[in-house]
Amino acid sequence: MTDSLPTDPVDPDERISRYLLRPKWFSIETQSVFAQAFNPTKATSENPIRQTSVYRTQSYSEPDIWRIGDEYVTKLHRQHAPVLARGDLSASHILDAALQIIPKPDPHPKHANIEGWPNDDEQIEMKLAYLASKAKLKVRPSS
Repeated sequence: MTDSLPTDPVDPDERISRYLLRPKWFSIETQSVFAQAFNPTKATSENPIRQTSVYRTQSYSEPDIWRIGDEYVTKLHRQHAPVLARGDLSASHILDAALQIIPKPDPHPKHANIEGWPNDDEQIEMKLAYLASKAKLKVRPSS
């Protein structure tokens, strides 16, 4: 795996991956990712910024992308939920939705958050639907 500096600016053509832990977040039959897969966290007093966790996977091979999911998503998830699939999209789609991709190198150098979510639920829903429409479903290969 090759890791460049985690704070490298995000290239609009860069691949961004959202790991999918719940079967209700995607459909194998229709090869689609559902909007709820991109739901941001709720704002709290501890963390007032709504965000969606993603990974910058442009420079990684397929086996390495799945390994990141195992090591940094499943192992750190409070219920150790396995990565079932992922939604890949271009950074430009996130930027086109008037959202930002903020590098957050913890827990992994290529971790980032989608931020800039509006406060209005209807606007959030529109952005979620847009991201889902642009995401390409990658189902975890059988081992």
